[in-house]
Amino acid sequence: MTHEEFYRNRFKEEIAAGKMDVRSGFSWDCLNQFDDDYFDYIYIDAGHDYESVKKDIEVCLKKTKSGGFLQFNDYTVFDPFGMGFYGIVPAVNELLNHTKSEVCYYCLQQFGFCDIIIKINK
Repeated sequence: MTHEEFYRNRFKEEIAAGKMDVRSGFSWDCLNQFDDDYFDYIYIDAGHDYESVKKDIEVCLKKTKSGGFLQFNDYTVFDPFGMGFYGIVPAVNELLNHTKSEVCYYCLQQFGFCDIIIKINK
């Protein structure tokens, strides 16, 4: 079963009731289908390379309301299992350094794949 099939099956009642919508594609393309200032909260677990995270941030800043929240999964610089570097930390740190946004929560994970939650202040 694919991730999409899992979520379509798991939330079939919510989807049928119009409470949830499942979309496929790059996160920044899917998010661009919504109006600006639409979301109160976006959870991002997508591409982990710097350029992909930057694209997500650019779109999320437009789509999130001022005072809304962005949660970034895997806020770490290195994956010890996949032996690869992640671009999430530098991209999110740039967001924090260039906006009035603030860190609200830092969620720990035993292997260092932490989450960080940012309050967007436009």
